[in-house]
Amino acid sequence: MNNERWDSGKCVSCCWVALLFLLTFAYTSCQPIEIGQPGAMSELSAPVKKSGTLMNDEAWSGLIIVEGDVMVPNGMTLTIDNGTRVRFSKGTKLLVHGSLYAEGQANSAITLTSALPFSERKPGDWVGIIFSESSLNSRVEYCVINFHEQIICRSDSLRLTDSIIAESSIAGIICDSSSPIIE
Repeated sequence: MNNERWDSGKCVSCCWVALLFLLTFAYTSCQPIEIGQPGAMSELSAPVKKSGTLMNDEAWSGLIIVEGDVMVPNGMTLTIDNGTRVRFSKGTKLLVHGSLYAEGQANSAITLTSALPFSERKPGDWVGIIFSESSLNSRVEYCVINFHEQIICRSDSLRLTDSIIAESSIAGIICDSSSPIIE
């Protein structure tokens, strides 16, 4: 019979090494939340800068930089193509009185995020998205929305599905006297 004593000091040391390994792995693995195929859209292409009120229906694709508030008026539609990256400058917002169709795909999501470099991004960099009472039939699918203050929904006809809402400073989404579909 072997009567070796259990050395608790060795066990504690092993636990610390394992914990240090896991923390190092988790820290070095941190990357922005984005869904889709890597390299699906070239960040090297010239970004399109947007601000102001839409005068006609618009379709956005590629890399969009929102430099000032964007408003989709009643009766107008903003369509954001799958794989599009929309980067919002500090303090800007998207105000939807008409319709927003941001319909990504499982392998080509739409990203709505801060325009700051990733290492400088923090919750509340941009204001967020506001769906007014007059916004009809807006659809947000397979989107990543982050580093905003909040999304405000005052429309019963919004359908928000299969999306990630993260890193907000006030609330991910607030439903103000409305019952949108959120799945």
